[in-house]
Amino acid sequence: MITRTSPVWLPPPELLPDARSALRAAAAELPAPGDGPGADPRPGDAGPLADPREAVYDAHFGVARTARDPARTLLRALLQTTAEASAWVRADDRAALHAALAVCGAGTPAPVGAPAGNPRARWRAGHRLFFALTAATVVALRDATARPAGRHPGPAATRDAAVLLRASAAAMAATASFTPHAYQTEVRPSMEPPAERDGFSGLWSADHRALVRQLGI
Repeated sequence: MITRTSPVWLPPPELLPDARSALRAAAAELPAPGDGPGADPRPGDAGPLADPREAVYDAHFGVARTARDPARTLLRALLQTTAEASAWVRADDRAALHAALAVCGAGTPAPVGAPAGNPRARWRAGHRLFFALTAATVVALRDATARPAGRHPGPAATRDAAVLLRASAAAMAATASFTPHAYQTEVRPSMEPPAERDGFSGLWSADHRALVRQLGI
């Protein structure tokens, strides 16, 4: 069984900020790193995502959506999920995660909770982190391409997007850091009927949808 943790609050992708400056301004208002990620926001008026499959995907991983203060909400999610994962990711992966927080203007939170030894718990925690990093990458890419027609993308924002993508890769590597047998016998069944009535797919991720759209793929 997975130990249920607090939900990770994220803004709907359509409400993500268009510039990294919004994240950095929000980071300046958050608690110091040693104080933890802070309290959950109030739900606001966003509710579940309109696409029922994306809503199922959120629910499976313990993600909730709020329209309130998107930049602050995303920063809190980055801090919360990094703190949860820091107890069990490898040192080099942890360094990549901390670099991602730095480009968002945030400090490094202290690890929280016990190491995620259960494959399903690791799968869940790692995905929550990946979603927050994906949303931050969308913000950096929007910033990089917010230039007049004919201009090259902003180099600083592009570099920050690359840092966030490297952290996303590290998060996914850590997420799946268990045996293929554990995936087949413990993780995959949790995403198939009867556990998930209509089956499951990573293509149902709202945050990944926004990233693919931003990349123009």
